[in-house]
Amino acid sequence: MWSLAWRRLQHRGARTLVLGFAILVAATGFTVLTASSNATRLQTIGTVRKEASSTYDILVRPSGSRSKLEESEGEVQPGFLNGIYGGITMAQWRQIQHLSGVEVAAPIAMLGYAYPSFVLPIDTRGAWSKHGASVARVDVTWSGDNGLTLTHATPDYAIVTGKALEDNTGDSVYEGYWHYVDSHGDDHNICPHNMFSEDQRPESKASWLDCFSRTRGGLSDVSLWKHKYRVYHYLGVEVQFSMPYVVAAVDPASEDALVGLDGARSSGKSLVGATTNYPGAWGRRGLPVLASDDFAVSESARVTISTLPAAAARAVMAGKNAAALSHYRGRRYSTTTVSAKDAHQLLMKEFRTAKPHISPGSLSKQLPGEVTQFVKVSQPRYQSTSRGLRVELSPSSVTGTYNNPLSSVAASDEPVARTTTLSHGPSTETQQYRPVTLRLRGTFDPAHLTHISDLTDKTLAGYATALSKGADAASRKALGDQPLHPSNNAAGLVQSAPTMITSLSAANELMQGWDGFDQSAPISAIRVRVEGAGIYDDAARERIRLTAQRIQEKTGLDVDITTGASTTTQAVTLPQGKHGRPELHLTQSWVKKGVATAILKAVDKKSLVLFSLVLLVSALSIANATVASVRARRTELGVLACLGWRRSDQFRSVLYELGMVACVAGILSVGLALGLGQIVNTPVSLSRALLALPAALAVALLAGAAPALLAAQADPIAAVRPVVSELRRPHRAKHIVGLAGLNLTLTKTRAALAAAGLLIAVATTTTLVAIMLGFQGAVVGTVLGDTVTVQTRTADYAATAATLLLACLGVTNVMYLNIRDRGIEIATLRAVGWSEHNLAALLTAEGTMIGLLGTVPGVLLGLCGAILLAGTLTPTMLTGALLAWLLGTVLAGLSAYAATVLVRRLPTADLLTE
Repeated sequence: MWSLAWRRLQHRGARTLVLGFAILVAATGFTVLTASSNATRLQTIGTVRKEASSTYDILVRPSGSRSKLEESEGEVQPGFLNGIYGGITMAQWRQIQHLSGVEVAAPIAMLGYAYPSFVLPIDTRGAWSKHGASVARVDVTWSGDNGLTLTHATPDYAIVTGKALEDNTGDSVYEGYWHYVDSHGDDHNICPHNMFSEDQRPESKASWLDCFSRTRGGLSDVSLWKHKYRVYHYLGVEVQFSMPYVVAAVDPASEDALVGLDGARSSGKSLVGATTNYPGAWGRRGLPVLASDDFAVSESARVTISTLPAAAARAVMAGKNAAALSHYRGRRYSTTTVSAKDAHQLLMKEFRTAKPHISPGSLSKQLPGEVTQFVKVSQPRYQSTSRGLRVELSPSSVTGTYNNPLSSVAASDEPVARTTTLSHGPSTETQQYRPVTLRLRGTFDPAHLTHISDLTDKTLAGYATALSKGADAASRKALGDQPLHPSNNAAGLVQSAPTMITSLSAANELMQGWDGFDQSAPISAIRVRVEGAGIYDDAARERIRLTAQRIQEKTGLDVDITTGASTTTQAVTLPQGKHGRPELHLTQSWVKKGVATAILKAVDKKSLVLFSLVLLVSALSIANATVASVRARRTELGVLACLGWRRSDQFRSVLYELGMVACVAGILSVGLALGLGQIVNTPVSLSRALLALPAALAVALLAGAAPALLAAQADPIAAVRPVVSELRRPHRAKHIVGLAGLNLTLTKTRAALAAAGLLIAVATTTTLVAIMLGFQGAVVGTVLGDTVTVQTRTADYAATAATLLLACLGVTNVMYLNIRDRGIEIATLRAVGWSEHNLAALLTAEGTMIGLLGTVPGVLLGLCGAILLAGTLTPTMLTGALLAWLLGTVLAGLSAYAATVLVRRLPTADLLTE
């Protein structure tokens, strides 16, 4: 039987070559593509391991603290800890600490915004005249939101006089704080000022009028000013610079284990072992803090000093107040700009050098870190629109009172994105609210924190300010091609990361009795790292899942798995403000949970489906060739059956032929795969290349089993009877396209076979495109997803090209063999005068129609697969399906034309012998 099979292959050399070529392409393509896909998978896993290594694996928050957006989108918004002020007890934290498998459980308690007392010293001495009385005016323009929000503060004034000034302690103090005696012996009270004005907003507060003397008295002789002059060398005006610091409390040991906080110190001492002892502070206790070197607030003050005319000085000396000076036009002396970072450095210097008392019995000097209130903010309010999220602004809740720290913030009447509440200390006998004093323990650099590799980690760890970049040209131009930075208004859209870190034990000790501070449950969140966890395999992911489940069961808190999260972008529209900021279209950096896990699962699924599709298309091409071969040998098989061949013999004879062709093609594909792998820069190992031989045999035998079974079941009498078409009503074709359609109706089986082959090929191609789009869509817009997508794209394109090549091969094979089977018909058309051009047009039209019959249902079937695999149907997928349909139809026509070119070279006599 082997010799018979070999002679058959020799006799039908053209069919053998076509069949062998199909097996060769199938085996080689399968070997190279699987090598490429496997290399890409390993590269993707390596990238995920590198890029998706997270600071911690599980985020634990109070029950009900997830936002609606997070629930629906699976995304964590920037500054997610703001708005969570307690809710987890110390007992729950310890319970999580002691769970099996927990490596680190690091708590963090958000205390809110602190506005330490800080004044910007403005030296006006240079603007004063050298003799007599002289008035200097200080104008401050506050700039926030990258310079888009401008607030012009009411001016302050400083006068110097040659007269000796005395304290006005009489009943006429409301006329002025100082009095002097003129040359005529008359008393004058000057410099009236309502220093405790209720409205403290920069743009509407009462103007200051400070009085100094060249000789004696005035502020020049006040001990506090003497100290300032001695230390800072200035006389003039002080401008309140509101410096917002986000204060958070942590467990120093746990935080050091999680992010290496102690190792990130740039100066000072560690929080580990820090006490609250602070001699000279209120209650002799202070809150030890580490201040961040990364102060991201972009607020700035443009200070302009002007010299007013002599008439202004005469008016002051006559007892006029600051309001009477507003109409005088001055001569500009200087303009300087002080940024929030500059002010931050000055405040840090104040922290390090300030002393609680100047001298025994003198006025107490308020420490720079003394605060009586913390400002707590909510999450922003958003409205979903067609462009993304739109921030819902509302009037500021700031009352403008003297006791409200936000009242001194520039543009405090700006509509805000967040609601604010104030947390106060308890009242004392001498003070309305008991203060807490921030004691600078040292500084730290967030860039030197360990276990933090990218913005995702920084955001989840709580040490990064989320970027808000311009989404369109107008917004980018308005922002100066810079991200939108936080301002000194705590209720703004962009929030600072924690800029001061203290210890949880110190916060519990010093903030007893503060409203809004729940001492029984002060913790806002717990960040948990699981021992030996990762996202690289199912076992590691299962460890994380089980630990998260145990935490939720033990505590009842909200638990989220953050391993494998990645930064993504969210479109946000910020409406225009009242002080010059236009409407801004922004892209914010949010964190999408579970991206790495989705990537790895998608890679595994994509690789499995990719292998299956390549094998399916290969098997289809081989089956088409085998079926055509069996149909062409219909008479021969019938004769063998009449001679006594059993059905099993017929079955084996077909498989023997396939096996012999597959062995030769498989051996050739080993060498071809090795060479092709080097050409396409996808190294194929020898062990993998040797798999081409068993792959070729397996695919060929499996694909040929059905045609072999069909050959074995043939009726001997029907097989040797000539094929005669049944009598039908005649149809007249008026053109070549009509004749092509008529031919298809007369050979329904052949047309259906070719269309079915193309249907499966186009369906698999469409499905593969859907897998590509679905896989990329699962991670599109994320930093990790963008990185992985670039890596996987080459292999995806190669797989798509391979399936299309095999599909074209199948169509060409079927058309070529079918045309040879129609030798009598083609010879007859040539005999009656048909030109080769008309004959090629007829056969090409038939191939195109077969293409339409196969591609239309194939695309629909592929789209169904897309919906099943990707979970959705996007416009991109529809576009891909349309392109697959057009491509399949065109390739079917070209494949049919290629087959006609090959047949056209055969003499008519050879066609009649087929």
